Parts: sequence; C-alpha cells; structure tokens
Amino acid sequence: MRFCKASRLLLIVSAALALAGASVMAGCGGAGDSSSGAGESITVLSTNDRHSQYLDTPYNPANPAELSAGSRGGLARVATIFSDARAANGDVLVVDAGDFSDGTAFIAAEDGAADLNILTALGYDAACIGNHEMSLGPAGLAQMINNAEKDAQGKMVPLLCANIHFSATDATDDTLEALYGNEGDPGKYVFPWIVRTLPSGKKVGLFGLMGGNVFMPDAMPCTFPVVYTDVQAIVDTLRTTQGVDAVICVAHAGFSAPGGVASGELATLAKNVSGIDLIAAGHSHSQATAMVACEVSGANWKTAIMEADDGAKYVGEAKLRPEKDGTDSSRADLDILAVDDTVAGDAGIAARIAGLITDVETDYLTEFSTLASGGLFDVLAHASFTYGQLNGMYMVSDAMRSVSGAGVALVTPGADTAWARPDANGDITVYGAYASMSHSMGRDGLHGGALYKVNFLAAEIQGILELGTCNMGQASPDLFVVPSGIRIVCDTTDLRAGTGPGYIIKMYIVSADEGTETLVFDRSDPAGFPYGGWKSAPGTTAVAGDPYQMLSVSTTLITLVGLKYVSDSDGPGGDINLWPRTAAGSPVEWTAISQLDTFRVTSGGDEVKAWYAVAQYISGLGGTLPARYDDTYTDGSTGNPVGPAWRRVWDLAEHAAP
Repeated sequence: MRFCKASRLLLIVSAALALAGASVMAGCGGAGDSSSGAGESITVLSTNDRHSQYLDTPYNPANPAELSAGSRGGLARVATIFSDARAANGDVLVVDAGDFSDGTAFIAAEDGAADLNILTALGYDAACIGNHEMSLGPAGLAQMINNAEKDAQGKMVPLLCANIHFSATDATDDTLEALYGNEGDPGKYVFPWIVRTLPSGKKVGLFGLMGGNVFMPDAMPCTFPVVYTDVQAIVDTLRTTQGVDAVICVAHAGFSAPGGVASGELATLAKNVSGIDLIAAGHSHSQATAMVACEVSGANWKTAIMEADDGAKYVGEAKLRPEKDGTDSSRADLDILAVDDTVAGDAGIAARIAGLITDVETDYLTEFSTLASGGLFDVLAHASFTYGQLNGMYMVSDAMRSVSGAGVALVTPGADTAWARPDANGDITVYGAYASMSHSMGRDGLHGGALYKVNFLAAEIQGILELGTCNMGQASPDLFVVPSGIRIVCDTTDLRAGTGPGYIIKMYIVSADEGTETLVFDRSDPAGFPYGGWKSAPGTTAVAGDPYQMLSVSTTLITLVGLKYVSDSDGPGGDINLWPRTAAGSPVEWTAISQLDTFRVTSGGDEVKAWYAVAQYISGLGGTLPARYDDTYTDGSTGNPVGPAWRRVWDLAEHAAP
C-alpha cells in the first residue's frame, strides 16, 4: 500500500520540526497565539450520522416536506438553528462528523449529490468522510463529489480525512485519489486538514479521521489506519506551522460516555494525542459529551468530545475558549441541542426538500418497474398492529428469500437497517422499503445494493447463528443475525450469568410458506441426533440432517462480508471460516469485493436491488401485513424473542420451550 499525500506530508513536516528543534505540544498547554479576539468563545455546531435524512421523525404522511407537531429533526429546522447561532455569535463553525449519506432514497437525488449539496447549502465549514460515504465504494464517492454543485470558485463543502491510504496496485480507488490533496490545489475536494480564520481573527485548524475499527467492506482497497504519532504530527503542524488558536478533529469512530466516563476509539485517541481542543464525533449514534485528559507523559491537556445522536434530531454545541489553560475544563462548554417543534423550519430548505422528492420520483424510481403509482411515499401495505424492528427484519429476510428463490435468507441490523419502518399512519411506503435496505451502490451505478445468493453448508449456518445471534449479537444487536427459512431454539442463560456461552439447542429448516419444518439439529437428543447434534453423518446423505447439506442463502454484500467478519471472531466453536460457496460447493476465498460479483442476483440481465425486493414483497401482501409480523405475542408481551412456535429465534432464557 502507498501512503496518501497527507501521510507523506506528515513525514516531511515531522522531520522538519525535529530538525528545527521545535517543541511539540506536550506540556506547553498548546493555546497558541490567542491575542486576536481574546476572551470570545468559538461556537462549534456539529451533526453526525444523518444518513440522508431530510425529514422530521415522524414525518407528516400527508405532506412529508412539511414539518409535524411533536416531531424531531428535519433539515429545515437544522437550518434555523445554524442561522440563529450565526446571528447570535461572532465566531461560528459548523461541521458534520460523517455518515451524512446512505440511508434513504434522497441519496439518489441531484445525480446522487444531494447529500453534499445540502451541506453546502446549509453552510457547513467541513464534513469528514464516514463509513457510509465509503459504502458507495471509492468510485461511487468520487462520482458523488464530481456531480456535486460547485460555487463560482469551483468549491463545495470541504471533505476531510487525514488517514485514508490508497492502493498502489488496485486501480479501484484511483478516481477518489485524484480528488484528494491540499486545499487550494485545483480539482481537489478531499483534504487531510484545512484552516479557517474567524471574524475575530482567531484561526482554527480542522482535520478529519476515520476510525481504524470501523467496518466498511465497500471501502476496499482504501484503508484507514489510525497512528497516534501521525495524528500528533498533524496537530503540531496546525499549531506551529499554521499558527492556529484551536484544533478541531472531525472524526467518524466509536465514542460513548456511559455514566459520564468516556470510552471507545475516540476516548483512546484523546488520551494519546495532545493539543486537540474538540473532537466532533460520529459513528456510534450516541448522545454524549466528555472531557478526556491526555495521558502522554508531560502532556497537560484535556480534549472535549461530543456526539449528537443521529438523523439530525440533535445538534452538538461546543463553546471553546482556547486562550484558557490546556487542563482547564472550562475551556469547553458542551451541550446537545434538541431539534424539535419549538424550532421553526427554514422555508427555503423546506422547498428544496420538496423538490428533492420530485427529483427522486422522476430520475430514480423511473429506473424500476412502477411500484404503486410511482410516488416515493406511495403506500405498499398497512400494518394494523404493532410492528417492531425484529418482526420487520423477519419480513425483510422473507422478502429476500422470496424474490431471490433462495432456501434461506440472513440479515443483520449492523449491516443493513433491515426494517421497513411504518409511518405515523402505520403504512409502509416505498420510502420505508428503500430505507430498509438502503446501503451501497450497485455495479450498475444506481444507488441501492444488490441482492446476493450464495451457498453455505447447514453446519456453517448453524455456526454463524450460534456465534452471532446467540453470543455476539446478545452484547451488540448489530451482530444479531435474523434468518428466514431457518428456525432456532437457543439458550443464552449461561451467557447472561457469565458462566458460559449461548448455544443453539434445535435448528429447523422451514418451508417457504412456513407450513412445514424439518428438525435437522438437536443438541438435546444425542440418541436420535448422534452426529454432534446432527441427524445424519456428515457427507453421507446430503439430505436434511446432514451438516454438509448445502443450502442457498440470500443476503446483501455488507451482511455477506459482515458474516465473514463474525465467523473470524473468537467465540464458541472457534473459526467457522465462512466463505461463500459456488453451486458446486467450492468456497470462494475472496480478497476483493469484485470477486463476489458472481453471486449477485439478476433478472433479465439487470441487478436486483435489495430494497426493491423488499418493496415488491410488501406490495404483494394484499395491502395488509399478515399476522405473522405482529409484535403482540401469545403471552401478551411485546418482547424479543418470544411468541408462537414459528418464531425464528426462541430463547429459553426468556421463555419456556414452545
């Protein structure tokens, strides 16, 4: 791998500082020259993890572009918060901490550049790249940038990422690399860092980071290592060479503060790098603030960190006083502002959103066979009962299995939203169906990832459900694997008590109509299921009960790669080594995403989009969701997992055996 230009610059700057005998930040307090505008605070507003969300939550079904009473969010309200802050404060910066795209059909508007254009329209000073920008792939992100609106000077909102590394051998990322450089270079829109001079005369340096622990298979071959010495060199460059008064890191990486104690990748970063005034965070979808002391020997520094939930329902606000001592916690006042119905919406932004709806309907939805009447908010089906996330994931997996013709389907909420969320009227719309499977860009250049159909052995499916759903998914819901065509009875009692792992007791293969099921694995019956819980000896029958029976599985690219990640993790059963198999049973040990193209589901030569499969399935339900997706269970509760015998995941730690 070759370093990007930013990495080479770090090495040059670090060497120059060393030769000059320049002191680094440790122990100096790091306030820089704050004579300009001394005593005035710098207001920093931040958003994160918007995921192409333009509307309020819940939106008004009768007129989605019009704000609803009692709702949260909505970019028209965010615009008002920004304009009010600029009117009330002299020095204001507005940043986004990544994942501003990839979540609703709005991503397809304005030639796929709407999410960048709205940042520019709202006056953002910078945005960092998140994993969901990279879920478009390097070429897809480059396409978004190239299609974005530019001002008379050829500028748009600056995108920041100081730790992106491009491949020296794989041309897949070349179009994005061509857009990366230093601010001021012609044709460059992605930078390691930028400097802004505020009305008071204060200078602020901003740099972007992608977390090294962020899972993003579509980003290949780009990589994002986080090296503390490299980050420190950026801070030192901004402080010493650029002479800034404050340094802001706009970062997409893990952060939370349970009980007021900061944790996650960004808390660790703050402990190892001195001189960052504020980290505006994204990725964890947390609503949290913290002050973290640097633990580097000789450093006298505290870094403020804030993250503002997701979906533009909140805005982070920091009041920075960089002239104060580096260890003084009053250098930063942190707050999370609610974007609610007490904030009036900006009429211009509301009108723009209405135009985006029309744009999606005329320029994107027309690429597909018409759903309902062709409108983005057309109703596909109505839910007359409580319909929650888990049953929504069941429905999505059913849709994938039905449309692909696979025997099994697997989804995970960490890879795909996997829930066609109903609107305020209980209706599931085209908009909701898209949001359930919104991620990625297809090989056809259209937004929305493809369905994939691979083959796994029955034992491999049992292993991934045991490792994911029964163990890792209990601690992290993102790793909870939801099946269609498979039903399991499991027990997580020991896991919850800390005395052992969770495990599958029984696994059934279920027919497409859910009318019949075949017990293939039973850990509780060694006599009838003598082969490690399997009914038949491995490879001897190739029928139900043979762990080597091969089953076709429908999923998405992100889930497919995510399942490989789960299978490689430490857990009960060890390494499952989950490679997708061809129809002949041969494992495909892929090293590049393109090697999985052979598993894409097509129809008439066209790629079948996962979201469209969900929409088709829902529209074929006769206008009303069937009772099997009802959240009201036989014992009257509304929990997970519980219910009638056909429920796909039944945990004996919660309910007695059916």
